[in-house]
Amino acid sequence: MASLHSIFQDIADIISNDSDRESLKLKLENDAFDWEKIVPVASSHLIIPLIYCKLKEKEVLHLLPEDLKSYLEEITRQNRERNNTILDEVQEISILFNKNKVDHVFLKGAAMLASGIYKDIAERMVGDIDILVHPDQLSKAQNLLIIHGYFEVETTFGFNFFVNKHLARLIPDKKLAAVEIHRKLVQGIGILDLEPIKILSQKQEVNSVLIPSYKDLLVHAVLNFEVNDHGHYYNYLGLRNTYDSILLMERISKAYILNLQSKKHIRSFFEKAEVYFSVFEINSGRGVFQYRKKIFVLKQKSKLMSVASYKLLNIFQFGALISDRLFLYIKNPTYRKAVLKDRKRILKLITGKIESF
Repeated sequence: MASLHSIFQDIADIISNDSDRESLKLKLENDAFDWEKIVPVASSHLIIPLIYCKLKEKEVLHLLPEDLKSYLEEITRQNRERNNTILDEVQEISILFNKNKVDHVFLKGAAMLASGIYKDIAERMVGDIDILVHPDQLSKAQNLLIIHGYFEVETTFGFNFFVNKHLARLIPDKKLAAVEIHRKLVQGIGILDLEPIKILSQKQEVNSVLIPSYKDLLVHAVLNFEVNDHGHYYNYLGLRNTYDSILLMERISKAYILNLQSKKHIRSFFEKAEVYFSVFEINSGRGVFQYRKKIFVLKQKSKLMSVASYKLLNIFQFGALISDRLFLYIKNPTYRKAVLKDRKRILKLITGKIESF
């Protein structure tokens, strides 16, 4: 049975810009190459269209089973249409915000699409349209979108007690993509490199859309997975963020990239990505991160170790969350009243979480 390590390496050989085409061709011609293992992993990482685009670019699509090729082609076609629609909506929001002098930049997938960084716009799968707005204009931006056909998703009472990285999610009445207005980029910790005012002061305009600098886009691409999606905590690697980072690094000086590795979350990401992509060159002095890299590889090779590690870390994370909430419950009478009022939903969530262990 193929390990996650070998599946990641096969995917890396497909999506990497510097992998050898002939070696890839020989691999795909081998009857032992197992697409049934590749597709679910690629799907979970939201890179099915990227897989298709890179196979097409490397002129090896003819080596795929016909039904698989048709499946990948259709998913890619749908994603291309979706992304073109999302780009139109980005342009509309951009015009609206510029007209009303809202200081903003588009983030993540929306920014990457607007930048024109992909050879084929279908490569990137995008969910919401994320926008960072100046702290003094958050309500103004939210209300502008509500006036122009968006409405807020109902939030839990937690929004009243915790500072989320974005305002209530906005769903369009007649458009495709939901919108999230961000007050910050990373949840839970303060990272100076992603301070909103700094990001906004270094923004650039590409194709009539305001986006962060390529340096800031790279840092955010890494930290969004490592921190917001807990990649660092679980010692795991996200392939979509990795590919975005590869493209962004092509537009940034090598000296700057090497300097970034002094920051632990970015260093951790580079250590993991280096296992599969040679472009992630590492500084000397690896220390504890080299140890984390070895653990990462062991987990990739052993399903038992990977599952056990995830469950254990998940229990620790849940325990820390409960402890934090319990402290607030005891300390804050308003929070206590809100919890008691919503106790049925909360107990259901806790029970479901415990059962998943």
